[in-house]
Amino acid sequence: MTISNLPSAQGRHQSSVVHLRTVVTERAVIDRANKLQEAVDTGTLSEFAEQRSKETIGEDMENESWKALLSLFRRIRGTN
Repeated sequence: MTISNLPSAQGRHQSSVVHLRTVVTERAVIDRANKLQEAVDTGTLSEFAEQRSKETIGEDMENESWKALLSLFRRIRGTN
């Protein structure tokens, strides 16, 4: 919900408008976002990327993205 005050021609608040919106969420997206945030918070992004690359085998584009991120994390840490 958002509330806005609309100014009048004199610059004073003339009226208020209330906007109600429904936000549709997908539980799977929320779960994945929470897991990613947890990896950020705990400093385990490399392990997270490695796990995701294993989980996305067969989903070529997503799998390649996780592998690329894993490679970058390993370079940053200086490991292979």
